[in-house]
Amino acid sequence: MKIYFVRHSLLNRGGDKMIVAYASFLAETGHHVVIKANLVDTVFELSPRVILEPLKYSGKVGTILSLLFNPVDSDIVIADIIPLAFILSVRNVKRVLYFAQDYNENTYHNLIQKIVIRCLYALSFKLLKIPVIAVSDTLAHIFAARFATESKVVHNGVDLNTFYFDPDENLINQKGTSKVILFFSRRDYRKGFDLALATIEKLVSNHFPEVTVWTVGEHLVDGELSCTYRDFGYVSENNLRRIMSSADVFLYPSRNEGFGLMVLEAFACKCAVVTTDAIPFAIDGENALVAPIENVDALVTKVSQLLTKADLAHELTDKASKFVLSYSLDSSAKEFESSLQSQLEL
Repeated sequence: MKIYFVRHSLLNRGGDKMIVAYASFLAETGHHVVIKANLVDTVFELSPRVILEPLKYSGKVGTILSLLFNPVDSDIVIADIIPLAFILSVRNVKRVLYFAQDYNENTYHNLIQKIVIRCLYALSFKLLKIPVIAVSDTLAHIFAARFATESKVVHNGVDLNTFYFDPDENLINQKGTSKVILFFSRRDYRKGFDLALATIEKLVSNHFPEVTVWTVGEHLVDGELSCTYRDFGYVSENNLRRIMSSADVFLYPSRNEGFGLMVLEAFACKCAVVTTDAIPFAIDGENALVAPIENVDALVTKVSQLLTKADLAHELTDKASKFVLSYSLDSSAKEFESSLQSQLEL
């Protein structure tokens, strides 16, 4: 197959990771794979067999203009945001596929923008009949309920050759007797960055003054945390494995998720997880501790339990590490490939 992934940027988000993973898998299995993007700045390792092509015009407006005036010639063209899928389909690309990693309306707060995105979904699904691969049953249910659209569900997967329990001796020695809370630093309202800060401040002031915080992702600003912390920034997957394996709790207080890949990665690394109802596969008391969305007090309570109850943390991480075996990247990538081939046969 000749496969094009089309997007504005390829950065360090979970969605970018899945594009890199699937594009690399497809290229390594013999397909001709191209990623067309305006901005490529990622820590994720892309197969050298994947071809990177810049779009003709720069900037977000340039991305739209590039797709409007420069049709993509391919067996199948994949877009993971609905505006690009719509534009590609309008330009008479015969085999456009929408790879739904999130419900894009949730990205916006402005009512007019939300209405525009919902209209694009309706036009794309009902008029243009763009097929959908969704990363979770939750997304598939949204599309079915709102747009009467049937989606093929291919759950995201974790590279179990990269993510496994692998504590770093230096990190363990550095933290000493302190308990370490790890969280993903991304200033996106949906990811609950503000909720993570509020949870940690309450823990420090009321319960655990000696707690240490580690962050991966965007760098913190001076004064955002009053406790001891270490800011790793964006790291390679190998380093993320070691960091997750060495932390005591992974705090992921998301407001909205298409899937929640980092939680699965923490499961694989046997790092106890506190998250919210936004993560569809997180089961409270079974593989994680789960709080209601935006409930900081509940998050504080859950984190406190894991920091003080070693048996509970061990029980959760043991079950979570077994649970994640059903979500391997190898299986997901093969199912994704099979779904693309099925689309070509229609």
